[in-house]
Amino acid sequence: MNILNWIYTIRSYIESYLGFLKGGRFWSLIWVVAIAVMIWFYGDSIAFGKWRPLESQYNRIIAIGVVVLVWLIYAIVSAVRRRRAEAAMIDAVAEDGTDSETEAKEEVALLRQRLKDALLRLKSISKKRFGYIYDFPWYMIIGAPGSGKTTALVNSGLSFPFAEEMDEHSIRGVGGTRSCDWWFTDEAVLIDTAGRYTTQDSDVTVDSTAWQSFLGLLKRHRPLKPINGVLVTISMEDILTQSAQARFKEIRIIKQRLRDLEDNLKVRLPVYLIFTKVDMLAGFGEFFDNFNKFDREQVLGVTFPLGVSQSKGKIAEAFSGEVDLLLERMHRILLERMQQEPDDLRRSSVFRFPAQFASIKSVLVEQIGELTASSKLVSAPLLRGVYFVSATQTGAVYDKVGRSTSERFSFLQEPNTTGTVSQKAFFLSRLFNEVVFGEANLVTTDIKVQRRKRIMSTIFYLVPLIIAGGLFAGWSHAYFTNQSTMSAVNERIASYNREATSIAIEDITTDDLNRILSPLNTLRSAITDDIAGKSRWYHFGTDQEAKLSESMQATYARALNGFLLPRLLVHLQNRMNDPQITTGQLYDTLKLYAMLGGLGPLDEQFAAQTLKANFDASLPGAGRAQARESLLAHSRALLSRPLITVSLDDNLIKKARAKINAIPRSQQLFELLLTSPDAMALPEWRPIDKAGSGAELLFARESGTDLRQGIPGVFTRDGYFNYFLPRLAQMSEQFAQEGWVIGEDKAQAESSDNLKTDVLRIYFNANRQRWAALLNDMGIRPAPDLIQAADIVRILASADNPLRTFATAVAEATNLDPQQFSAPAAAAKPTQKEGEVDEAQRKAAEELAKANAERVQSMQALTDGFETTMLDPYAALRKSLQPPEGQKSQFTDLSPVLEELSLQLSRAATNAGEVNTIFGVESKLVSANQMLVTQAQRLPEPVSRWIGRLATDIARLSATGARRSISDLWQSNSGRFCKLAIAGRYPFDPNANNDVAINDFIRMFSPSGDFATFFQFQLKPFVDVSQTPWRLVGMNGAEAIASDALVQFENAQTIQTAFFSKGGNDLSLDLDITPNDLDSNSTSVALDINGEAINYDHGPVQTKSFKWPGQGNRSARIAFNPPGPNSSVSKTGPWAMFRLFDLAQKKVSSEDQFTASFRMGSRTASFDVRVGSVLNPFALKALRSFRCPEGL
Repeated sequence: MNILNWIYTIRSYIESYLGFLKGGRFWSLIWVVAIAVMIWFYGDSIAFGKWRPLESQYNRIIAIGVVVLVWLIYAIVSAVRRRRAEAAMIDAVAEDGTDSETEAKEEVALLRQRLKDALLRLKSISKKRFGYIYDFPWYMIIGAPGSGKTTALVNSGLSFPFAEEMDEHSIRGVGGTRSCDWWFTDEAVLIDTAGRYTTQDSDVTVDSTAWQSFLGLLKRHRPLKPINGVLVTISMEDILTQSAQARFKEIRIIKQRLRDLEDNLKVRLPVYLIFTKVDMLAGFGEFFDNFNKFDREQVLGVTFPLGVSQSKGKIAEAFSGEVDLLLERMHRILLERMQQEPDDLRRSSVFRFPAQFASIKSVLVEQIGELTASSKLVSAPLLRGVYFVSATQTGAVYDKVGRSTSERFSFLQEPNTTGTVSQKAFFLSRLFNEVVFGEANLVTTDIKVQRRKRIMSTIFYLVPLIIAGGLFAGWSHAYFTNQSTMSAVNERIASYNREATSIAIEDITTDDLNRILSPLNTLRSAITDDIAGKSRWYHFGTDQEAKLSESMQATYARALNGFLLPRLLVHLQNRMNDPQITTGQLYDTLKLYAMLGGLGPLDEQFAAQTLKANFDASLPGAGRAQARESLLAHSRALLSRPLITVSLDDNLIKKARAKINAIPRSQQLFELLLTSPDAMALPEWRPIDKAGSGAELLFARESGTDLRQGIPGVFTRDGYFNYFLPRLAQMSEQFAQEGWVIGEDKAQAESSDNLKTDVLRIYFNANRQRWAALLNDMGIRPAPDLIQAADIVRILASADNPLRTFATAVAEATNLDPQQFSAPAAAAKPTQKEGEVDEAQRKAAEELAKANAERVQSMQALTDGFETTMLDPYAALRKSLQPPEGQKSQFTDLSPVLEELSLQLSRAATNAGEVNTIFGVESKLVSANQMLVTQAQRLPEPVSRWIGRLATDIARLSATGARRSISDLWQSNSGRFCKLAIAGRYPFDPNANNDVAINDFIRMFSPSGDFATFFQFQLKPFVDVSQTPWRLVGMNGAEAIASDALVQFENAQTIQTAFFSKGGNDLSLDLDITPNDLDSNSTSVALDINGEAINYDHGPVQTKSFKWPGQGNRSARIAFNPPGPNSSVSKTGPWAMFRLFDLAQKKVSSEDQFTASFRMGSRTASFDVRVGSVLNPFALKALRSFRCPEGL
């Protein structure tokens, strides 16, 4: 088996199925494979700080998939784009020139059809080969008509894959190229342009337009390298036959076309100058006739070094030297060639050929010099070489040497003859394949493109250097960082070992949490300060943070389980044994205790919150804040790690469960909701915050509690809707599932809805009680005097008074009715510019309205069974503050009343007039205060009560002033005299030895006496005497005088009526006395009053009238007969009768009559006494209870 067959078979498969991998795509696939290998084997080492994106196999597979996907997208997109570009190029080339009105339609149609067919054919072929048409170098051939361009191509020996399918004449160029022909070879694309495009002498407009359009087409579709070089053909026939002027004209035209190419294509093109038809030099055929195929494929000419081609003015000189070398070479083989030629005529031609070639040297040098001439404005073309070729040996030859000799010596020149050599191509094949095509990349790109290429090239080299430098710097930094970190960690470990040695880890009975803080802080500092944060993304996986952190985390976890966990359990045990702990706190503590012991699932968030609350309670004060924060941080770390198995106190658990189960489940849940950290974190509703800036001036609490103490946030509208209800729904379900906390045997089976309803009932009752207690304790601050009272009333009368602000806040905070929860958002309004509803706003409003409606519906379902007074206890207050549209607020009428009252208070505070003018019922102050009372009665609670208290306080202040003035007036006139004449004297003090003088009695109690006169002119406006006892009126119940003083004035009025019954100022008392009975041992009895006596001796009964005080001797005596021991008694003084009757036992028989029985030992006598008034002076309570008023 031939191994070459296998090689060619494999190559065929590669060409057929993997052709798209040629070039950049193939190497890109190599890179994809390399990157995939690197990702799979080393991806887990790539790190950006702590982030290792390719650590898992799954992530590495995804990364490799992404790389492959990107490469596939790149390959497919690039292939599609190139094929589209190729198709666009074919269409554009085929349509070139169709708009020209000067060209013959037949020629354009023929050219378009032929080019399109050729390109389409090449496109179909290219799919089966190595690449697309753009992968081949493109060359343009220009030259004068008939210069042999097409002939040179046809006989170049190049392979034209589908030449047989094209028109035979077109391929061979018979009759010349009319426009341009595209020659497609295996190595390159050759564009054979019409000679008229070069000379532009047939129709300047058409030729120039076609030429420029063609160049634009190339530039548009191949911007980087429109063509790779230019082949310029000059016929040797023109060199031999044209005049010098014609030759220079032709070379200048060619130079102009080259300039057009570079100007339009924006590239620097290599130029290859080819002199064709060299066989027209006499002797060419004979000289090279013996060359075999290999020799004929050689290159005859010169390829300049690149430096010479780029130099200015040196090419012609260099060419001249190269021609000399070429002639030298010809002379070397001349002798040998002549010896090989047997024919004399042909030998003569061989001999003359070097001379023939040398004869045109000067002409060639001049042509090249003209072509490569440059100036400051015009640069010379990049001439790469000059070559001599012969495609076919047809036509006459020119013997320039023989003609010159004949002309000089007058010889007869032989006629030109056609060579007899065979038709062979000389010096063409290798010229194309090895010289021209070998320099395909010599063309310079567009300046802008070249600049971009330089930039990309620079980046291509700099990026790896930068990456390498970055890697080295990052790894160096990582090394020193790792060394420093490890040193610091070692120091921390040593410190921890010293501290941990003295700490017990077994048989722990105390919660000495402070003692374990230092070693735990040491370990945590090693992790957070020494290790964490030291890794940088530019370490690229070389840092040791992960390893060190893993080791230290393990040590830290052991310390937490060994030191902290046992002490936390002891701390929780002590907390559960605390007699002051609430049921909610006990439940949370027991729950956490059970969690740590593995009796239930661990809830890290709940555990952290509960521990925080415990630490705050057990370690209070700002000085322990750092300790609390450290303990909480360590506790969170403990909770986030696996816990070791610990034993719990079963007896303590049973005791706690029993205490919890003694309370209804609903009450337990309610207390849990109230004592949870979230509930405690809610902002407190404080009166000082809700009443505005003047709160402390206007309000006070009757209990003396500070206004900064208020209602817990959970009992407010925000707390209810945003915390209590959502957490109730959550915790009721959770509570039902937490039977393990209180023991499964106690887990109740009541539904979550029933539980929530019971909790809500407890909440509403507690809420109402809390608010009632606060608002009952609240009130308007009592003023010490009328001046400050006026200031308070003035504040209340202002538009933004704190009372209304506070009442509004109360109404809002206590409104728990779900129907008042949230109103649906209004639909979006049309925009002013477009007049259309913003769709996004409309949808957002609809979604918000829907969410609100659903939430209101769910809340309303929970509260359907509750009365409105429970949901909104101060609805009346809210409605009075925010009345329905069209109605007036009840607070509106309050402001003018307060303004008037403030004015009257200010006047009263500075008025020194009569008391009854200032404080009387008719005064403006009393009237304004009474209006305030009336207005307060119309307001809802608690505002009505607050305003009523304010009116009472104002009345009290008014009464205080009145009392002060009245008291001063009384003391200055009658008060002192009353104490001297009445106090401590009989009959007001029955035990007194001194009697009140009759005149003093008359002065004080007569109708024109001090009491009557003072009452009539000073007190009567304040007293309602229509009922007994008398009642103070005119000041909202405030006492204008002391109530005990008013009683004494009423007693004085009663005394006056009893003793001055005849209406005058004379004291007069009429008595009718009738003997009633006498004991048998006595023969008679005599009763003597002021000298008048009545005797009784068991005989007929007679009635005798007496007047008191009378005009006689002021004495009174009773005596029994016969005389004996204790048979008589007598009294003297103005009140002797009253003193005597005080010794008798009195029995009232009617309002104006009584029986007085006297007993002296065994002797008794009784008398019936009738007075002249129902007010019996002898049984007058007002007389005995009267006391002189000390202050009014």
